[in-house]
Amino acid sequence: MNRRFPSRPGPLAWMLVAALPGCVGGDDAVVYVPGTTFREELHVGADRGPVIRAEVGEPIVLSAQRRSGPWRAVRASEVPEGTCSLASPPLELEAEVADNITWSVIPEGLATFNTGIREDRTRVVVFEEPGSYRLTAESASWCGEPFGGDTLEVEIRG
Repeated sequence: MNRRFPSRPGPLAWMLVAALPGCVGGDDAVVYVPGTTFREELHVGADRGPVIRAEVGEPIVLSAQRRSGPWRAVRASEVPEGTCSLASPPLELEAEVADNITWSVIPEGLATFNTGIREDRTRVVVFEEPGSYRLTAESASWCGEPFGGDTLEVEIRG
């Protein structure tokens, strides 16, 4: 499977760092928990719009936005044990996270993702053979299981 592992700390790594101050602050500390309408979303796209067509070897620039929220501020003493809580709420909208999610390609083995860090945080993929492909993405979650985003359909010509 073509997978890209994040080169920057992901949400779970930051969650561990963010949770530490909440643990140290005692029962009066304010922490953030998912609100009653909490959602996490991942939206992916490409520089070519919704219909992605390219030639073999032609770079395609991928982008992704991640949303989470709403977060609710509560006293640490009010949070039941085992409930997800953070010392500070994450950004509600992360405008570009393509380099911080895991990408998958179906069929496998015919795509290559860049491994270097791009200043704009996008990801580049190149296909090695003509055909029809599906690109999916998965993100770590602040308070639950990893979640997926949109599926991109890609047509590569020879």
